[in-house]
Amino acid sequence: MDISKLRIHQQPSRDIISALFETETPMAIHNIYNPHTDGSTPNARYYGIPGNSVIPKLDQKIHTYRTHEQIVVGDLNMQHHDWTGQEERNGPTNQTTCLRETFQRAVLEQCVPVGTITRPPDRANNEGTTIDLVWATEGTRTAMISCGVQHDMDCDSDHLPVETILDVSTPQRP
Repeated sequence: MDISKLRIHQQPSRDIISALFETETPMAIHNIYNPHTDGSTPNARYYGIPGNSVIPKLDQKIHTYRTHEQIVVGDLNMQHHDWTGQEERNGPTNQTTCLRETFQRAVLEQCVPVGTITRPPDRANNEGTTIDLVWATEGTRTAMISCGVQHDMDCDSDHLPVETILDVSTPQRP
């Protein structure tokens, strides 16, 4: 790939970084980390969303690059039966509702199979869960060869590595 076609855009927060590939079909890859709620003042524009949530910033990034194919990868630190495959004890939160609405507006669909454990149990009587996820637009999903946990890449983290492989043709450099 021609490295001159790659642009990195980082928000003031290091919790979201977007890599833009300006090729024949432009693509934006958003890598996010959604921190645990820290009790900060809720976001005024996004009703009930904690002030430290990355979801409003992600919503803005997805809108900014709406003409690109897009893929969102990251640690959401939230659970919902749409990706865990299980009913959650506390039910949906404002964050999960906002996240799902953001993806629906942008027509991004979940790529990690429902119920895939990405964070194994860390103590007795605790079940593993699905909090590391990948969503993509149709063109990106069409180019997707695989998306799922890749145990061979484990780096002794408390999360399992999620590998996403895309078949994206790029112009050959002279």
